[in-house]
Amino acid sequence: MKPLSLVLLFLIIAIPLVFVHDARQDSYDRSVTLHKQYEDDFQAAVDDAGAYLARMESQQTTTAVRYHEQKQLNLDMDMLHVFYQNLALKFGIENNPVAIQNLKIHMPAMVLLR
Repeated sequence: MKPLSLVLLFLIIAIPLVFVHDARQDSYDRSVTLHKQYEDDFQAAVDDAGAYLARMESQQTTTAVRYHEQKQLNLDMDMLHVFYQNLALKFGIENNPVAIQNLKIHMPAMVLLR
């Protein structure tokens, strides 16, 4: 084989491998960026729901009001509502009730918060 034929054979093998590796690396980079964004948005929503709960708890202690079980359930549901609204705001779906409902289906926050 001539040296030029060897170079062409090498290029025929190497160029597709480089393109495949580049495509996989781009996909991985997008995945890592999206994972980081979701993690940050979820953590911000959890922090805001925790701040809401702390504010409600401090209100109970300053006014010496204790909630019965029914009112405590309402407080839990309010906290979940704050959590989901904040998460919807972070994802940009705050005006889309169908997307918010899908978010609630795919994000079982009640298990995480209880």
